[in-house]
Amino acid sequence: MIGQIKCLENVDKLIAKGFPRFVLITGCEKSGKKILSKEIAKRMGVPIIVCGIKVEEVREIISLAYKQGEPVIYLFPNIDDMSINAKNALLKVTEEPPRQAYFIITAKDRRNVLPTLLSRSYDLPMDLYSYKDLMEYIDEKGYTMTAEVKDYVRGLSVSPGDIDMLAEMDITAFKEFTELVLANIGVVNGANALKIGRRFAYKPEEKGWDIKLFMRAIMNLCLHNLEDFDIRYHKTIQLCGGVITKLSINGIDKKTLVDMWILDMRSVWMVEE
Repeated sequence: MIGQIKCLENVDKLIAKGFPRFVLITGCEKSGKKILSKEIAKRMGVPIIVCGIKVEEVREIISLAYKQGEPVIYLFPNIDDMSINAKNALLKVTEEPPRQAYFIITAKDRRNVLPTLLSRSYDLPMDLYSYKDLMEYIDEKGYTMTAEVKDYVRGLSVSPGDIDMLAEMDITAFKEFTELVLANIGVVNGANALKIGRRFAYKPEEKGWDIKLFMRAIMNLCLHNLEDFDIRYHKTIQLCGGVITKLSINGIDKKTLVDMWILDMRSVWMVEE
């Protein structure tokens, strides 16, 4: 696993002294939390079962775990999306854990995990990916990119998953779109400005630009213009950073969040007639 040397060293130490019954793997979206979980199972030499996160599925797995005769890892990915009832069902098993079961839960944001479950789990954060790690990943995947595009992709990415997503996109069209938005959001009327929101994917099955990548692209444009000492660039970076942070909150209304960002951006960039 590229970029996870320290994390894997920690895993080996945990295995050597007895792997914890409950482990929470935290990391940004598409950082490889599920891949890390499978690597842990491989190093422990035990099977891993990727479980559903609906309350009925959680209860079924817990019931199965108490009957299990051989060591098994049960992986509950994206606990951020679990209902409160499902989280409570999972919490109960921490009180009297099955003898042969290990549980791994993954989360993008610790705020989406019940405090009691946090206190009963071993925290295993993913290592942050460096510039070198991500460039190595681009080369390993064999993506054909010019040096300019590769540098642009790296500038927007914080995880290998970001790179995979960008590699499937029309980078030129995406770059032109972000530049057009920043240049015109204070000029066009309100109705046309709100049309910007139509270009994003708010659900996994929808087509459109990824909101986080778009916000990072806008931030990078502003960073390149900070030398102009225009306070609007600083305010824009703050607004985009706020959106990225809020996107990690479970149940956030992404469409409303983007619309509010557009209105806030218009107040920053509005050109007075």
